[in-house]
Amino acid sequence: MATSDALRPSAARRELHAVDEALVDLGPLPGSERRASWAERLSDARDQLLRRVRQEEETEEWRRWANVAAQEELIRRVEALLEANELAEGTRQLGRLQEEWAAVASATPDKSQALWERVRTAGTALRKRCDAYMAENLEKKRALCAQVAGLGESTSWNETAELIKRVQAEWKQIGPVPGKHAQPLWQQFREPCDRFFARRKEHFERVNGERREHAEKKTALCERAESLADSTDWEGTAAVMKQLQAEWKASGPLPRAEGEALWQRFRAACDRFFDRRNRRGEIARETAVARAQAICDELEALAASLDAEDAPRADQVGQKLDETWAERLRLDLGVSDDVRAVDERLRTASERIAALRPESLRGTRLDPETTRKRREKLCTRLEELAGTPDEAPRQKSLQEMALALRERLAANTIAGGGGATTNRRQDVAREVERISASWAHLGPVLDDHARSLATRFEQARARLSAGSR
Repeated sequence: MATSDALRPSAARRELHAVDEALVDLGPLPGSERRASWAERLSDARDQLLRRVRQEEETEEWRRWANVAAQEELIRRVEALLEANELAEGTRQLGRLQEEWAAVASATPDKSQALWERVRTAGTALRKRCDAYMAENLEKKRALCAQVAGLGESTSWNETAELIKRVQAEWKQIGPVPGKHAQPLWQQFREPCDRFFARRKEHFERVNGERREHAEKKTALCERAESLADSTDWEGTAAVMKQLQAEWKASGPLPRAEGEALWQRFRAACDRFFDRRNRRGEIARETAVARAQAICDELEALAASLDAEDAPRADQVGQKLDETWAERLRLDLGVSDDVRAVDERLRTASERIAALRPESLRGTRLDPETTRKRREKLCTRLEELAGTPDEAPRQKSLQEMALALRERLAANTIAGGGGATTNRRQDVAREVERISASWAHLGPVLDDHARSLATRFEQARARLSAGSR
């Protein structure tokens, strides 16, 4: 016992008492044994055990003395929880406080009972409050379980998700319940919530899959609309665009991350086409002017190539000149500064070709022999409308003057004024416009005779213009 790892002082004291009795009377021994040897050996063992007992008792006394301070600290903590009524914290600490008390349960005899009474009183009061607190929590959590019990099969995905999240936050705020109810109650609460969110996840995965399909369809619609955005088949493309817009509306919702971008892409393509359709006249004219400028480039390049050694043949030059002017006349350009600039470039290039290769004009629409008779007829007709500038008016007789006056009075009475004169001017203006258009279609003036005819034509037109004023 004196050399054992663990020694109980009370058991050691009983053994010491037995040794003391044995030393008083060892009793009968075999003859071969010496009494003095046994007495000495037993006395030495008794002294060794006594020293060990006294050491253990002294250590235990110091431990009990130290436990007094530890017990007083634990009592203060329990009483502080009671005073503050911190039941959630008290519930969490109560079991740990009991374990800590068990570790320092022994105290000095003079204080042990008083300390035990204090901790028992405070602990019992705290336990009652905590039990009541956990019983109240139990009822609150049972009510939350009832609240979520029917939500597992809900299809109000967003509203139910927000409700469950609020209830879960409330659950966390309530605090602990009695241990035997904690796990079953938590499973009862968690099961419908987990079931709802699992179904919600499946739903949105399915919806997202459908929306990805819609995104693919709408991307194809965007590509189709973009391919038609620059079309000039105004009516046919407008019908197709409207069909694409109807398909867009019918194709279903898109993923949030892509929806706005795809819509803006599709809308931009549609707007581009319809904006161009609204100004299709302007675009047609721009296209025609651009083509006319390209024709100028081609004819100027042809004129420049005539000085080269490998210059094209006369028939090739004539064919190109004929094709160029035919295409120019087919273009509906109207009258503007840029059109006049184009025509001036064409005229200049044609004159250069006529100067360098006059034989290339034979048989073409610009052949002076071909256009001369037409120009003469147009000049004659325009001069008839304008009258001869040097022609002196013939003196009318009195009878002719009276007849003219009567006709004018009759015309004024019937038509209410100068209606006949106005109609006459309008007819002349239309005729002049037709003659001018025919003159322009003959192309540029390329020889001296044609230039003299052009001078007559402009003089006649000037007289008509002066007379209209």
